[in-house]
Amino acid sequence: MASQTGQYSDESILNLRRRVTDECRKLDDPPHESDIARVEKDDTYLRNFLLHTLGNEDEAFQTLMDCLAWRKAFGVHSLTVHSIDEELIRSGVCYIRGRDVESNPCLLVNIRYHKKEADRLPKVKKYLVYLLEDLRSREPDGQVSVIFDMTDAGLSNMDMDLVRFVIDCFKFYFPNMLNVLLVYELPFLLQTVWRIVKGWLSERAQAKIKFVRRSDINKFVPTEQLQTQLGGKDKWQFDADEFYRLHSPPELGQFESVAAGDGEEGDSPESSDGASPSLKRVHFAEDTPQEVQVSPVSDRPSVRGVSSRQDATDSSPVASTPSTPSQTQQQRQAHVHSMLQHQTSKDSVSGSVRRRNVSTAGLMEISPSDVVEFRTQGTDEVAIPLSLQNISTNTVGFKVKTTGPDRYHVKPSAGIIPTGASAVVNVTLRSGFDKSLVSHDKFLVEFCRVPPTLQAAELAKFWKSLERSAMQEKILRTRIAKPVPVPAPSRGAEQGGSSSGTAAVSSSSANSVQLQKSVSSLSAKVDSLEEKQRHMMRKVEQVTDLAYVFIMAVLVLLVAAVAYALKAWRFDAWL
Repeated sequence: MASQTGQYSDESILNLRRRVTDECRKLDDPPHESDIARVEKDDTYLRNFLLHTLGNEDEAFQTLMDCLAWRKAFGVHSLTVHSIDEELIRSGVCYIRGRDVESNPCLLVNIRYHKKEADRLPKVKKYLVYLLEDLRSREPDGQVSVIFDMTDAGLSNMDMDLVRFVIDCFKFYFPNMLNVLLVYELPFLLQTVWRIVKGWLSERAQAKIKFVRRSDINKFVPTEQLQTQLGGKDKWQFDADEFYRLHSPPELGQFESVAAGDGEEGDSPESSDGASPSLKRVHFAEDTPQEVQVSPVSDRPSVRGVSSRQDATDSSPVASTPSTPSQTQQQRQAHVHSMLQHQTSKDSVSGSVRRRNVSTAGLMEISPSDVVEFRTQGTDEVAIPLSLQNISTNTVGFKVKTTGPDRYHVKPSAGIIPTGASAVVNVTLRSGFDKSLVSHDKFLVEFCRVPPTLQAAELAKFWKSLERSAMQEKILRTRIAKPVPVPAPSRGAEQGGSSSGTAAVSSSSANSVQLQKSVSSLSAKVDSLEEKQRHMMRKVEQVTDLAYVFIMAVLVLLVAAVAYALKAWRFDAWL
């Protein structure tokens, strides 16, 4: 891209910017404000349109205006990973993996996992646009190589509307982004389809489509960057949970509001100044004071936590001085900006602990460290202990929040942990809720240094006066664990003394571990058998398609033979 960026002068970019901004001011329905701001500030974005149209400013102007209108109509700015169909993501139909010989990221599309269904196509479009938009935001002047994996694909998988949409994306909506489109292992039956596709394209676009096989795909993508299914050495397999983790950064409205509140929730400033409903206040689960069970390693006394009701009014620690609505709005905008900058920065602490200030590193160890896993027991409530260990030389205060306050009890929701001590927070999944919602929830643990003399009753006020740069946070995902049956104790354990009982418990634990290993092994075998079954079904579909083509060819030959015979007979009769 370095050689391309100098092809068009700043004057061409300024002219294009001026024309587009002037036109947008005239429109009754202007483009999205973020896109307008991008046009006004981002030279790289405008340069991509000039590169795409070979410097034709009129064509670049029209393409850009059409693109801005499409982006607003399609709702590009509202796309998030949770707006994409979960089943579609978990199918592995498309994802980003590896880089080509020019270090461009590769977008892999597994055609065999796609079905030509009317209600499925819009979902796939949203998913593809989300991936392309994510790539462009991270590499504004970069390109992408698309790999259509046609392995085991049949006529039922080939969707001409999907192919047309992918082509239109790179032709109109993501200009100068496509490096090459690799069609991998195209079956014989689908070669005619791709000839039709190439007829839609200009010669310049046709040159970017390459038909490759296992033997020559490494000319475009190094073997080390190719997955084993494409003949490479990369043994990585798509993991939907990992995809959600990487594409679900903590958002400001998930855990806390952005305005300070000094009373009950209904009196808080955000309830009257027009704040976005998505920036919701998250309640703590308990409404009565709870004691933090601190396990000190020294002689320091245990410290009581604060009530959840107290902390519910303190979901965003900002300055406690009164502020006018306009000041509150300015604080909100400044805080949103700082949070967005923080989300895009790299983590400087291991795990998912995000440092807001280097001086606060190494305060707390949390267990479990990544996922809160609930093992359901019928319709009963399920409680999971969350262990917080103070590993610093200072006293540490904490509070726990959740994106699903209706589904959980959290007690205590806040407290103080002395140096070297630990505390246990019980997280309870309430009964009567849809367990499928659990995988979308998150918990946020915030913690910071507090004065050793700080009392629990003063903690809520301390949060309000604390600068956000002095805090750390840890985000925990949630999920439902698969139930594992545990064998019942033996009869001897029930009748024996304490020693025999201990032995029976140990034996039961060993059996439980062995049983878990067996379950995992059987689960892997079942997955393998299911994959083999899907492979056989695709082969059957291919054979069926081939038989259909063969029968049609035979019928055509028979009709031709009959027609020829009739023509010969008439000629003989005429003679």
